[in-house]
Amino acid sequence: MRISLLGRNKRLYDRARAKFMSTQCVTIPQLATGAFYCFGLRTRVALSEPVQIDAGIYASPETPFYVDDWWQEQLGKIQVKRINGCNLFLLALTDDPAFESFLSGRLQSYHLALLLQGVAYSSNGVTLARQNSQTRLRVNAIGTLDTYYEPYKVIARSVSKDHLAATPALAKGIDFMFADESKYLRLRKGFNAFLDGIRQNQVHSRLHNFVRAIEAIIKPKQGNSTKKFTYRCQFLIGRKQADASLLRELYELRSAAEHLNPMNDKLTAYPSHDRDNVKGLRTLQMELLASFIYRKILSCPLLLQQFSSDDSIERLWSRDHKDLETTWGTTIDLHSAKGNVHFPSDGQFLDFLS
Repeated sequence: MRISLLGRNKRLYDRARAKFMSTQCVTIPQLATGAFYCFGLRTRVALSEPVQIDAGIYASPETPFYVDDWWQEQLGKIQVKRINGCNLFLLALTDDPAFESFLSGRLQSYHLALLLQGVAYSSNGVTLARQNSQTRLRVNAIGTLDTYYEPYKVIARSVSKDHLAATPALAKGIDFMFADESKYLRLRKGFNAFLDGIRQNQVHSRLHNFVRAIEAIIKPKQGNSTKKFTYRCQFLIGRKQADASLLRELYELRSAAEHLNPMNDKLTAYPSHDRDNVKGLRTLQMELLASFIYRKILSCPLLLQQFSSDDSIERLWSRDHKDLETTWGTTIDLHSAKGNVHFPSDGQFLDFLS
C-alpha cells in the first residue's frame, strides 16, 4: 500500500530532496539517531560501491547494516541466508523523527522507479529496519518483499548508476500520483495493473495486465476498443502499417487472455513450434510499451497533470493529430524487441531493450 506525503511532512520531504543534486558514489553515513529502512534484492547489479541516489536514499551492492550474533540466532540460518543472498540493498535513513514513518513508502517509490526501467526484478527479497544507533546499523525487524519476475526468456539489464540517476524524477511522480486520493484514480489503477503484471510469471497474465495498464492511459470506449487501442498507441510506437498490425495482434492476444481462451488461437499465422516464443515476445513488447508510457507520464509534471481525472484524459485524447504527436513526443521501437527473446533459430539471449 502506498503512503501519502501530505502537509508539513511533505514540505520537509521536498526540501530534503531539493538539497540533493546528483547521483554519486559515497560512504553511507552512520547516524546515531533516527531510523533506517532497507530493501534487500536478489537481482542483476552493475555497481562496485555504494551510490547516493537522493537525499537520504542509497544503493549498495554490499550489506549496509550489521546483523549481530544475537539477531542471527533469533532469525535463524534460513533468514540470515536470505539476507546474505541479496546483492542490491536500497536504503532509506534519517535522523529526523518526522521522517521515520515515511521511510518504507519512500523507498518503495525508488524500487518501483527501477522496475519501470526494466531492472531490479527480484525474488525472495527482504525488508529490514530498525532505529539507528551510535555503533552500527543493526537489524531488528525483517519482512518479505513482493516478487517481480523478469520477462519470459529475457535476461534483464543490470542495475547501473544511470538507472539510479533516473529514479528521483520517477519516484517523485509516483509519490505525487498517490498523494491525493481524489485525483489520478485511473492512472493509479493502471500503474497497479503494470505492477500486477510483473508479479506474474505466466505470459497470459503478464500480457493481460500490461494491456490493462495501457488502457488506463488511452481510455478506449467499449465496442470500439481495438480500433482506439491501435490508433492511440500509434502515437507511442509509430504510424507505419507494421506498427498498426502489431498493435492489433497484441490486442487480440489480450482479448484471448481476458476471456480465458488459448492465446495460440490468435497465432495461427506462425509455425506451431514457434508460438510459445511469439507469446513471450508479444508479452515483452507489451511490458516495454507500458513501462515506456508510465516513464513518460511520471517524469513530466505537465503531462502527468493531463491524467488527474477521466475528464482530463478525454480532453487530452480529443486533441487533433498534430497536437497529440507533440504531446507524446518520441516513440518506442517495439520491433527491435525481437532480439531480446530466445528463439531456437539463433540460440541465445540478448539484453533487455533500453
